[in-house]
Amino acid sequence: MRIIGGSESGLRLATPKGSGVRPTVDRVREAIFNRLAADIVGAKILDLFSGTGAIGLESASRGAGSVLSVEKSPRHARIIDQNIRQCGYQRPRVALKLGCAFRSIEQLASLGEYFDFVFADPPFGDKTSGQRSQSMAQRLIDDPNLLAITHARSVVVLGHASRDEIEIPGTWHSLKQNRYGDATIVYLANKISKPTH
Repeated sequence: MRIIGGSESGLRLATPKGSGVRPTVDRVREAIFNRLAADIVGAKILDLFSGTGAIGLESASRGAGSVLSVEKSPRHARIIDQNIRQCGYQRPRVALKLGCAFRSIEQLASLGEYFDFVFADPPFGDKTSGQRSQSMAQRLIDDPNLLAITHARSVVVLGHASRDEIEIPGTWHSLKQNRYGDATIVYLANKISKPTH
């Protein structure tokens, strides 16, 4: 796994051994960042279910103003910290929070924090068959705290299993969806206008 573009382009990233993490593959990250392009420059980024930290580090490499990566696994968090140090990034511009994504967005909402982009590629859910998804992706977009940490021009970039047909609540507008085999990426905008900082 490597950083694809920006100041750290080509830099190899450490990845955890085993099946406990499913990194967003290079071609999918490349497609995401080609779409977002210059909007990343100077943006405030939140990377949930961070895994290897690749999405957050890609954002930083492409000029993001600040990046906060959230990862629940201490083992994976150590890999992210290693990758941050390898890139030479310093706090507070690139920061790592060890903890649950859902608890973290609750805390961030209580502090009145807003993010320009929220990336989330949680563990895949089961195939949806005649019932509403119970996956983490569905839980996340149902969570009012996610809405609370975004503003009118924010974009949430959410990955989920293509077999898992998530239901987008009325508080979100689907800007675009792209399928990459087993994975689908959906771009969501907050329908409720809020001022930005």
